[in-house]
Amino acid sequence: MKFSELKTIPAIKALTGDKVKMTDILGRPIVVTGYNVTKSKRNDGECLKMQFHYVDEDSLHVVFTGSQILIEQIQQAAAEIKELGQEFKLETTVHSNTGYYTFT
Repeated sequence: MKFSELKTIPAIKALTGDKVKMTDILGRPIVVTGYNVTKSKRNDGECLKMQFHYVDEDSLHVVFTGSQILIEQIQQAAAEIKELGQEFKLETTVHSNTGYYTFT
């Protein structure tokens, strides 16, 4: 049997795009098209890798953050979207509050 004949789906979707900094996306409407959470290379925490495009553009970007609040928010949103049986696509804006990031 050939691998291409199997219905195997990768556990982690490859996320592509130009890397940007969190400060570059603050206050700008974005559409998150994918994400994954892995062990951070910088500390003992987790790292969120988020693939997105700006609402008014089509080119893909990725951003990395250790923000626990964003990790929790995106996982909760993904669970709700999955329950609704919809494709993961989340229009949002990232804001910086005193000492942390949040989706709105």
